[in-house]
Amino acid sequence: MSFCLSATQVGANLFRFNEVSKKVEYFKIIDASPFSQSRWEKDIKVKVISAPSSKETLELLDESKKTSWNLTGKYGIDLNPDSSRYVGTTIAVLDTGIINHVEFKGRLLSGFDFIKNTDLSLDGDGRDSDFSPFQTDLSKCFGNNNSNIGHGTHVAGIIAGEGGDGDFLRGVVPNANILPVRVLGPCGGELTDIIDGILWSAGESVDGVSKRDGPVSVINLSL
Repeated sequence: MSFCLSATQVGANLFRFNEVSKKVEYFKIIDASPFSQSRWEKDIKVKVISAPSSKETLELLDESKKTSWNLTGKYGIDLNPDSSRYVGTTIAVLDTGIINHVEFKGRLLSGFDFIKNTDLSLDGDGRDSDFSPFQTDLSKCFGNNNSNIGHGTHVAGIIAGEGGDGDFLRGVVPNANILPVRVLGPCGGELTDIIDGILWSAGESVDGVSKRDGPVSVINLSL
């Protein structure tokens, strides 16, 4: 699997991370000076430029007795998970969103969509609680699209797929809970969306989003 990122400057804001308040702070570029720009960064658009298709992603979950090269075989981790371990562990998956697949069987928690730019998410509603991948006309991305909007589901399956009595892909920790955090849409996402997704998953406050009850156990970014 090939998965790469490309970054370009976008938006009308500079930003910085305040380590004391643990908040992303914004500053309008129009108000910037050479001095201020030394302390602030330009927001970055992040997008997938090479990855398997959505169809291929779902096949990894749905095909009978499908396995993944990084779990088994000569170059895999020789996976042999103990089914009694990691019950109640919560893993945040910051990615393209996650489909509520049968392999997660109630272990998919209420996540969040952190993509604030609707030109990137293409779902028309900014940040909200709908963390599912949004499938739409990718021509709206003017050729710079993320055709692999199923990548988050594939990653979640590798992490916590139950295995379906041998009929489906079994994940590394099949008893873990998954917290879906959508930070990449069909046309990409912004670096500040990813930062807010990390903060929220870690139990920190993010403006306009209900705070979680404590941090997750692991934050996964297969970006």
